Amino acid sequence: MKYNHVKIISILLLSMTGNVYGGLISSTFDTNAEGWVVSGDSTSGVPTYIASGGNSGGHIEADDTVSGGVWYFDAPDKFLGNMAGTYNQELQYDLKQTGTGDQFNARDVILNGAGIELKYFGNSNPLPLGSWVSYSVILGESAGWQNGNVAASVTDILTVLGSLDRLRIRGEFITGPDTGRLDTVSINTVPIPGAAWLFGSALAGFFGIAKRRSKV
Repeated sequence: MKYNHVKIISILLLSMTGNVYGGLISSTFDTNAEGWVVSGDSTSGVPTYIASGGNSGGHIEADDTVSGGVWYFDAPDKFLGNMAGTYNQELQYDLKQTGTGDQFNARDVILNGAGIELKYFGNSNPLPLGSWVSYSVILGESAGWQNGNVAASVTDILTVLGSLDRLRIRGEFITGPDTGRLDTVSINTVPIPGAAWLFGSALAGFFGIAKRRSKV
């Protein structure tokens, strides 16, 4: 019971501090790069926009400089801020790679917020080469997110999502020269109805339990 109350209170606190609305946040790259950038050892901090050849319509892409490290697609502001409403929802996106060399594994998605970095491993690399592959990652502890070398807790994930300042999706999967492509990124956000009333009830219940235990 204590775990459930803490979880509810954490979610509600985050949902009440900022603008959290229900609905889909997405980048389909139909007309431009939509503010996405590239970090790591790519040839440019700005991805190239291609108006066709995506999983549907346009897409963005970047080339590897083969200078060491791993490069990522970094999400724009509309995917950042108070994202508490995305807890346990799916981050979906499409990837395609071309190039030569050996495939390697690394952090597939990285979330940063409130001084915490969460890492997700586990996506299979986008194969076969030259084909679009769709991915779905749950933004919850069941997906196996890591905080450092340990499993991320509910509190870790809610804290980061409540103040998300960086979201990165891996674009590099090959040790040699390669090109990575990204399309159709989306996250569904779920509002919490009656947040103020539910928060008061949850808080009262939580402290009621704590008070009863203190008397034992």
